Amino acid sequence: MPAYTQAAARNLAAAARVRHENGWLPDCCLTDSQRPLLHTIAYAIRGFIEGAGCWETPGSSPGGIGRRASLGCVALDGSMPGRLAPDWSAAASWSCLTGQAQIAGVWFAASRADREARWLEPVPAVLQFSQDHAEPHQR
Repeated sequence: MPAYTQAAARNLAAAARVRHENGWLPDCCLTDSQRPLLHTIAYAIRGFIEGAGCWETPGSSPGGIGRRASLGCVALDGSMPGRLAPDWSAAASWSCLTGQAQIAGVWFAASRADREARWLEPVPAVLQFSQDHAEPHQR
């Protein structure tokens, strides 16, 4: 195994050791470790998906658990809180459209990795909410 792959596996293992029982990955935000932004949570989960080849299978990794928990954060209208608490509950009343797009990307990657369509179920509502709430000049 190349040295960079070994280093990646060590980093993923270190992150997994601090993972909470519910799949929460602490300290994955630069500005608020107790209420991280949705988009930094998406970065962390995506790291486990992309690193699975050098560490574990996607479904059993902390990223797998985190992405399962993130499915429960989608409201009926497709919105997601811009920040989350360690119990995966809303820690902000506003939505982070960038984070929503990134978490949808996580679910697409999960679907490809696990070959499970359930990851795609919330994607249309999440992306529609993001599109509907984007600034007109950004559309």
